[in-house]
Amino acid sequence: MLARKVAGGGKARGGVGADDAAIPRQVTFTAHDIRSSHYNASPTVLEWSAVDGRVSSVKGATWRVTNIVQLLRRELFDMFLPFGYPDSVSDEYLTFQMWDTCQAMCSYLRGVLATQSVLESVGVGKDSVTPLAAALQWVMRDGSGMLGGLFFAYIVGPKFDANVKFWRLYADVINDFGLTLDMLAPFFPLYVTEILCVSSVCKAMCGVAAGATRSSLTAHFAKHENMADIAAKEGSQETFVNMVGLVSGMYFANAVNQSRTTVWMAFIFLTGFHVVANYLAVTTLCIPTLNVQRAYLAIQRYRSSSTKQVTSDRRTRLVLRACSRCRWSTSTTPK
Repeated sequence: MLARKVAGGGKARGGVGADDAAIPRQVTFTAHDIRSSHYNASPTVLEWSAVDGRVSSVKGATWRVTNIVQLLRRELFDMFLPFGYPDSVSDEYLTFQMWDTCQAMCSYLRGVLATQSVLESVGVGKDSVTPLAAALQWVMRDGSGMLGGLFFAYIVGPKFDANVKFWRLYADVINDFGLTLDMLAPFFPLYVTEILCVSSVCKAMCGVAAGATRSSLTAHFAKHENMADIAAKEGSQETFVNMVGLVSGMYFANAVNQSRTTVWMAFIFLTGFHVVANYLAVTTLCIPTLNVQRAYLAIQRYRSSSTKQVTSDRRTRLVLRACSRCRWSTSTTPK
């Protein structure tokens, strides 16, 4: 892709006519690398001289700085965003990922505080607790999580596709509940094992629900059959967030570990922001499919108003017209 800028025209001299004076002495081209996956890739500025016919690149000081910045930006785009962004993904992809990154950072920071509470509850640092007892508690905790994840997937598995947004939000809320139980475990030393087992089950439910909905959301974001690329870039984003959280988590734990009150205030604040970030992330999604709730609302709107207010697509109007003939009673109203 080339953009041309003409320079170097002058007045006619002697017997030179106006047409000769209009011939450019220098033409500047801006070449974009078509191999780049993004439209804002770093350009290469070339100049062609009509005197000697040579083509040279423009490398001024300002151009060098601009080129370096654009090069870094392009590399960051290629590292964390799918190939062909923004045309290769849905419109709400970037907004959703931004809020998802915020909630992931909150989860990592709270995980540092929760891990500290779990280690305290199992007796790390106490002479009265043997390593074998702590290991057995840890095994029971992991085993409970595995069983809970199996039964949760068995019971709720068929419902994930119909309510992706609900289960995506549910996964993070149940994870918040599990982290809160970890924080409460040191206050109930007689029931530490039971509390940690329930917490592990909650986290396993979060893992199952988040993993299942992630697949559906990846398919929703992909516009050009690039699900694998989107999944890979999401993994890169998650790895980067974990790296940042690993560094900031150490300083964060030292900063808030002055008293138990400070720890709880930080945990409550991060939990509240985590819920808000997840809610905003889910509300940005615009999934073009009908589940029971959305179909019910669309049909009710169709029956109570004109067709044009519901949709302008002819096929959708035919479906709604056929469904509106069904008898919707209060017993079929979605909960």
